[in-house]
Formats: sequence, C-alpha cells, structure tokens
Amino acid sequence: MADVFSFYMLNTPPIDSEACACKPHGLDVGMNRRGEILGKPTFLRSILVAAFLSVVSHALAQEIEDARKLFLTGKYEGCIRACEAVPARAYRQEDWPLLHASALLAVGRYPEAELVVSNALSNSSRSVRLRVLGYDTANANGDTDLAKTRIQEINALVAARNWA
Repeated sequence: MADVFSFYMLNTPPIDSEACACKPHGLDVGMNRRGEILGKPTFLRSILVAAFLSVVSHALAQEIEDARKLFLTGKYEGCIRACEAVPARAYRQEDWPLLHASALLAVGRYPEAELVVSNALSNSSRSVRLRVLGYDTANANGDTDLAKTRIQEINALVAARNWA
C-alpha cells in the first residue's frame, strides 16, 4: 500500500495554493478565487460588447431610416450628406451604398454613383441588389459593356442559388 501511495504522490502535480483545490482519488476539484463573473473574464466583456453593438446598430438603423426619408421626399443632397457622414464600417451592409448611389443617380452624379457601387461590390460580392443598381449606374455613365457584365453576374448569382 505504501508503494501505491508514494507512486501517487510522485506522479501528482503540486496543488495550486491560490485555488482551493484538492485531488482526492485523482479528481480535480477546484474553486475559482479570482472573482470573475461565471469563471471567465471574457464573459463580462462579451456582454458589454454585445450591448454596445446593439446600441450602435440601433442608432445606425435610425440613421438609415432618416436618410431614406430624405431620399423619398426628394431631398437628395441631404440624403447624400447623411450617407457620407456614416462610418465606413456601416458600408459593409449593402443598404447604405444602395441609398447613397441612388441619391447620387437622382442628382446626376453618375461617376460618383458608379464608384460607390463598385466599392460596395468589393465588400459584398454576392449582392444582387447592388448589381441591379450597378447596371443602372453603368448605363448612366454610358458603359454598356459593364452593364452587360453586371446582368451576366446577376444571372450567374441567381442560377447558383438553388433556393431562389
């Protein structure tokens, strides 16, 4: 029996003095003494980040609704200013570039509208809505080859979606 005990003591790692832990019969029973919420310091950070993003996304949703109202009431310049004031990270969603390019088309700023659509397509390569608007911007700029390319891209994207 002494041989088993000495073997166990030699092959058992030392007990951490900061944690209230013991290893009876090979079981690792420990209590967290660091005062972390639910055992992970990242849990609280995750909750705070999620809450912050929720507030920010709600604010951006309100901003896009306000910009849409400007567009729908014919205040295109105000809509363009609102779209240009939005942080770049919001442009990862296709709603902002769609609205921005539509307002630019409405006031006759066709090259700028094409630039907005092209940049948005680099971020959102699977967007059919951006390509449809891109077809309009290409035609407005007189680039019929690009317009045909956009139609071909739309057909390819739709054909690749078996659920559509």
